Amino acid sequence: MTNYPKIFKDCPWGRIQYDCDASNNIIKEEQINNRNEFVEEFSIVRQKVLPEKHLKKLQKQGWRHAEGHIDGEMCCLLDHIECYYTGVKTKKHVLIYSPYRARGDTSVVETFNKYGFNEYKPLYADNATTFVRVFDAN
Repeated sequence: MTNYPKIFKDCPWGRIQYDCDASNNIIKEEQINNRNEFVEEFSIVRQKVLPEKHLKKLQKQGWRHAEGHIDGEMCCLLDHIECYYTGVKTKKHVLIYSPYRARGDTSVVETFNKYGFNEYKPLYADNATTFVRVFDAN
């Protein structure tokens, strides 16, 4: 699917079967192109588990309990979590979340911004907004 199948092979998105002739694919050409650009923009070399120290930093900020109202109902924002490593040259971890139904919801964007995440191109699905945060690996 992407130009980088080894990077995405272990994430849930990378295990979805894609048929370029099917109209009902969760994965669209847009997400494939966006993932190629994501790898190139952030110099991603592999998928990696987010180190515990970064997770603890987020949890101290209250991230574990981050929820938002989407269409009038509570929704956990910690959906479609992926973490990547940029390699020894830049030594960064890139954490992404792609919650469903968040697109265009300013309260969700504000919640992610509060925790240092920026809205990014959709990497998971048409109806999921992707948010990115970069951590120093040290």
